[in-house]
Amino acid sequence: MKLKQKSVAINVSAVQLRKDDFADTVIDIIRKSNIDPKCLEFELTESSIMTDVDKAVEKLRRLRDIGIKISIDDFGTGFSSLSQLRRFPIDRLKIDKSFISNITNSSDDLIIVSAIINMAKSLNLKITAEGVETKEQLKILTEHGCHEMQGFLYGKPMTEDMIRHYIKFPERTRGTSFLMHPPLIQVHHGQLGSAPDHDDVPFAATPALGKSNVLPFRTAA
Repeated sequence: MKLKQKSVAINVSAVQLRKDDFADTVIDIIRKSNIDPKCLEFELTESSIMTDVDKAVEKLRRLRDIGIKISIDDFGTGFSSLSQLRRFPIDRLKIDKSFISNITNSSDDLIIVSAIINMAKSLNLKITAEGVETKEQLKILTEHGCHEMQGFLYGKPMTEDMIRHYIKFPERTRGTSFLMHPPLIQVHHGQLGSAPDHDDVPFAATPALGKSNVLPFRTAA
């Protein structure tokens, strides 16, 4: 089955980011694999980018300059200051699940989530809510203008074979949570997975990225 390219999100660890040749290695892999860097999105935690801010900014800028998107994962759980955070070439903030889990019964968490969404919008950043598991959470996040949701409400992780079958036979999944057709592939520390849109999506971007489980996403209506 021939697959069209869609976005692939890759988790980058602090150890990987600290390597002096990190950006060079990524650029070399992209060149050798003939991957369109605009199809890649790197996810990093707040703590991983704050170890050495100047070097991290330099490396991420090099990657973003060639078209790779940069996301901050588990946002709200780190210790980054806004003055430092704005130095980074960021495209997306992903609100940590710990805040999303309690937005239906905690006014404090709802205030925090709302503030993050509003801040991101003012900075022209995309927002993804992690760990969305109920329709009530979805309703609140949609009302507050969250761009995308991710979590078990849309489906649990799938293997590469499962997601290939889903793409090839979408009609057989009707009635399941995957009918939402979320648009982003996710890679967790060398493991490849996906949550597809209606179009076909790629799985083996490069052997260096490996294979993985699927983590569903959904773009808010």
